[in-house]
Amino acid sequence: MNMDRIYQKAMEEHREINVQIRRLKDKIRCGQGQPSNQEELRDLVSELRSHLKEHFKIEEEGGFMTPVLEERPQAESVVLHLKKEHEEILDQCDDIIQTLTSGSTSPEKLEGVCETIKNLIQQLGSHEKQEDDLIQTVFVDEIGTKD
Repeated sequence: MNMDRIYQKAMEEHREINVQIRRLKDKIRCGQGQPSNQEELRDLVSELRSHLKEHFKIEEEGGFMTPVLEERPQAESVVLHLKKEHEEILDQCDDIIQTLTSGSTSPEKLEGVCETIKNLIQQLGSHEKQEDDLIQTVFVDEIGTKD
C-alpha cells in the first residue's frame, strides 16, 4: 500500500470514529436535567468499542504504524505510546459496558458513567489527533518534501 493510500485510509477511519463519537455525545444527557438511556448508552459504547478494536488492530498490524517506523524509526516511542493507549481505551470501554450491563443503574451512578464516557471521548479525541499529527508529519510533510 502506498503512503498516500495509508494516509487517506487512516483519515477515513478517523472520520468514521468521529461519527460514532458524535452519536454517543448526542445521547449523553446527564447533567442536563434528563436521564440518559442506560441500554442505549451501553449499545453505543459497545458499537464504538467493536469499531475501535478492529481499527486499532488494522493500525497495528499493517495500517500506518509499520510504515511510520520504516520511514521514521525514531518515532518508535510515540508508536509504542499509541499502542498502549489502544489497550487503555478498550479497557475503559469494557469498564463502561460492564457498569451499564450490571442491572439498573441509579441516577447518581449513571451520572458518573456519563462523566466517564465524556472523559473517554476526550482521551480518544486526543489520541486520534496524535495519530493524525504523526501520520501528517511522516507521510505528508517528510515524504512530500523529498521529491
